[in-house]
Amino acid sequence: MSELKCNAKYIPHQSRENIFLATTSLEQFWDISKPIIFLGEWCRRPSRKKYWAKLDGGVLPHVWNNQAKCDEAFDYTKKVYERTLPLIADSLNIIHNKKYSERYWRIVIGPWLMHYIDIIYERYVSLRSALNQYPNFKTIGLTEESFITPNNTFDFLKLVEEDSYNLQIYTRILAALGIVFLKKYLQIESKTINNQTIIYSWKERLLSLLKKLMNLIIRVNFLKYYNEYSYLITSYFTVEDEAKIFYKTAGKVWPYYREFIEIYNLPFSIDYRLRTNILKLSFHENEFEKLIFNLLPLDIPLSFVEGYESLDQKAAISYPSNPKAIISAASWYTDEIFKLWSAKSSEKSTLLAVVQHGGGYGSFKNMRSAEHELAFSDIFYSWGWDQSDVKTNIIPMPATKFIGRPRLFDVDNKNADILFVQTCMTRYLFRIQHVGDIDFKNYFDWQLKFISSLLPAFQKKLRLRLYQSDFGWDLVDLWREFCPEVVQEGWDIPFMESLANCRLFLCDNCSTTYLESLSANKPSILFWNSELFPMQKGAIPYYDELRSIGILYDNPESAATAVNHIYNNVNAWWHKPERQRVIKRFCNRFAKTSQTAREDWIHELIRLSKAPTQRDKRAGY
Repeated sequence: MSELKCNAKYIPHQSRENIFLATTSLEQFWDISKPIIFLGEWCRRPSRKKYWAKLDGGVLPHVWNNQAKCDEAFDYTKKVYERTLPLIADSLNIIHNKKYSERYWRIVIGPWLMHYIDIIYERYVSLRSALNQYPNFKTIGLTEESFITPNNTFDFLKLVEEDSYNLQIYTRILAALGIVFLKKYLQIESKTINNQTIIYSWKERLLSLLKKLMNLIIRVNFLKYYNEYSYLITSYFTVEDEAKIFYKTAGKVWPYYREFIEIYNLPFSIDYRLRTNILKLSFHENEFEKLIFNLLPLDIPLSFVEGYESLDQKAAISYPSNPKAIISAASWYTDEIFKLWSAKSSEKSTLLAVVQHGGGYGSFKNMRSAEHELAFSDIFYSWGWDQSDVKTNIIPMPATKFIGRPRLFDVDNKNADILFVQTCMTRYLFRIQHVGDIDFKNYFDWQLKFISSLLPAFQKKLRLRLYQSDFGWDLVDLWREFCPEVVQEGWDIPFMESLANCRLFLCDNCSTTYLESLSANKPSILFWNSELFPMQKGAIPYYDELRSIGILYDNPESAATAVNHIYNNVNAWWHKPERQRVIKRFCNRFAKTSQTAREDWIHELIRLSKAPTQRDKRAGY
């Protein structure tokens, strides 16, 4: 095994006038006749290493190479977002002849805008850094005929994972900065999904039919009782749990279903005349903020401008009107029709309740999604944690994602495999939070160090579960090159099935899977670089306790040593009373479970269904 080496080279001062800057991994946009500088590691696909390793040049270090710089950028872009949002809200109200509140537009456009500002700022500061070092660099960008405008938030977030749209972003920034460069045409494909490419099993089709029948019943009945109904939408309850909730709340809380994929198949054409009305009033405190208002009118997705009226009408016929409360975990970001319905309902005093949908909440110091959800929701149902410095009512509840899951332990140590679950960073940064999200090379090298430190007998027992997408890092081939003996597990095997069939669970990232493992009481070893993923002050003692009992480690070598030591008698180690007490305290804070979880939720949803809204009070309820 060997580390993933970087071929960065020193460029003599006298050669800097003839530098070519590559901003993409698309090799037709490289000029290899000159010394070449890559703007970042995303330009160098591992599968093409034999080609780019021979080139004369190197890679620029990322501008945010420590957490202090990342923190500063996180705080700055948050301020830009909060100043930009009301201006866009005013513009869209004018365009669509509406008078909606800032909160309405925060719900509708906020998920796109907060990512957009982070993305443009990171691309901008990277190019500024290159210009400071190589002010006369040459590069190749895209012609204007190549440019596209994303259809919606989902389309945008998928586009920024790949090369061609990021090349469009770099091209537009450089042009706005007055840089002259060669341009080429490239067709950029929207990430719209075609219904016909998805194959459903007969069970899925039957379930879809039953859901549509449930919706029809709601449509027939909700008009009379609209003030009394609350709705569960993608809340991570099972269908059986939702049916039980409906029964136990005497029909006050309804599960509601809609095919999310509908929003992808609504075609819209860009209207440049309409977009000239966006952001006529703006602030320009510096070059970046001027840049944002230069680029944004053409970048804002079609669903918020040309497609708004159509989607708004579809929201009105897709969902019940005037609900008492809307409860959802996973629909607040890319489901435009759901967001329009929720935002419009909130204007009428409908309660918006967000259910936590993943890890990091209550732990991470910097977390965009937590800030967004806490900014607009009336109630936030956490997985156990609370926070006193926010206006939202945070209610700790058992994690809906974990309800009904079995406790997993192999009393006789019959299972032999070690399950090693990993994550993956996008090649192109899409959210400013942690310096650990930036350096994929360092993350991959840590994994190799861990495996190298395992005893050979235990290396053979590894099952490697890679992230579902590798974002162009070519991870399958990388692992075959560096660790051909390690078994790679596919995502056709459900995670909980995989977890049940291993002796020991390993996780090298602080996302969601380790919470699933700990909440199931599965023997686990965790490790990550805590300096790269800073925690909130209130969370640190809980993670320190995991360190004190030998579950969490700050480097791969010590984690591997722990595996070598405990593997042959995992259960005796795991079930020591003090270790179990710490695990229980940790899970009660960040991955709450309960033997009465269903009853706890039913009690809470009954309480919610009876809580008067401002609309109820005005109507005399």
